[in-house]
Amino acid sequence: MQLYFSNSRNFGDALNAWMWPKLIPEVLASDSNDLFVAIGTLLNDKVPAEPKKAVFGSGVGYGDRPAVIDDRWKIYCVRGPLSANTLGLNPDMAVTDPAALVSVLPHSELAPTGRVAFIPHWRSANYWDWDGLCKSVNIDYINPEWEVSKVLDRIRQSRLVVTEAMHGAILADCYRVPWIPVRMYEHILDYKWLDWCASMNLEYQPETLPPIYFGNRRIAIRLLRARQYIKSASSRAESIYDSSWGTLRSGWRRVVREDDIAIAHQLRTISETVNPTLSSESILDDRISELQHRLDMLRADYAR
Repeated sequence: MQLYFSNSRNFGDALNAWMWPKLIPEVLASDSNDLFVAIGTLLNDKVPAEPKKAVFGSGVGYGDRPAVIDDRWKIYCVRGPLSANTLGLNPDMAVTDPAALVSVLPHSELAPTGRVAFIPHWRSANYWDWDGLCKSVNIDYINPEWEVSKVLDRIRQSRLVVTEAMHGAILADCYRVPWIPVRMYEHILDYKWLDWCASMNLEYQPETLPPIYFGNRRIAIRLLRARQYIKSASSRAESIYDSSWGTLRSGWRRVVREDDIAIAHQLRTISETVNPTLSSESILDDRISELQHRLDMLRADYAR
């Protein structure tokens, strides 16, 4: 099969290309027509109709549900009970998000930092200088657009993760790092959070942070478009573009504003006063064991 996943800059989506070749190299082949649909909110009407599809832990949420689920679909499990119900599947098809399987892969020992880390949603990452904001209140910033192994290492080293990104919570939970969900922008999809949390017997009760932009939403979008245009149109783009800021240099840099300071202190207050979440060890072990069992089923099916 070939991997089917969202080609975004989000580390949650990028986990597919990082993790599955390590777990099922004998099953994957880029020249195959069959699709392996796994990590991500991918179960919608955009999934190609003709190829055979193996669904392993993906979820419903964006777009319309698939028009037809026929014998070209082999569903081993889905993300959670909301996805199972929406697709008309038996409840036992809901296990949890397959990103949990990262915990069974070998990893190097890392010294814990003992610090709080913040992870925005990958779209939110471009709306503000989160690195600078976090530094102002002594919080580590984890950019969801970083390379997967770097994100995973930073999560493992943290004492607490405050996250707008769902896979930030999933990975923190797997590595037994307590986490606090926050919600800032309208692109956050509560449905997928509720789906995953239900699979782990957890409640989704995010703390709210007011959305902030470079000036306002319209200006933020224009800056992002300008960035892409300059990068693609000029071979000299790097002389005026600073990827660590996510905006343009010199006069384009934002001035520190009162709302920036207020949000920074609100983020610090949340990290110090809100009770963090962590799933039950026994539930996590059960879900990982079930994912491994169903992955063995998939291996056996494709070996035949």
